[in-house]
Amino acid sequence: LKEVLREKGIPYTEEKDYVRYIQVSVYRFDERKGGNFAVEKPASVGFHMHLMEGKVVGRTFEFDETQKPLLNNLLEFGKFVNRGAKWVTAKQLAKEGLEKGVNSFSDLLEVDTFKEVLKN
Repeated sequence: LKEVLREKGIPYTEEKDYVRYIQVSVYRFDERKGGNFAVEKPASVGFHMHLMEGKVVGRTFEFDETQKPLLNNLLEFGKFVNRGAKWVTAKQLAKEGLEKGVNSFSDLLEVDTFKEVLKN
């Protein structure tokens, strides 16, 4: 998460006195069994992200994905190409999910509108 935030230019700190923060709860992180081009078992990652202000959940994001062979779903051809046309590791899959999650929160992380969203 720290790496993804840094890449997007969003400040990161481990100090505990911040009111707004992102909480990540990982419930599955299964590494692939096999190599880049052939696997016995694909990587699988599942987690929830919560954008918090104090103890209030302002927005949530869920990522739950197990990489599938291209032939199982040709509609995911774009994902296949973006992943380098190979089987990814659980770490790579998790980073993809974290990027999507941070993107879904970016309007609130970059602009001080979090309290307005909570009121609505």
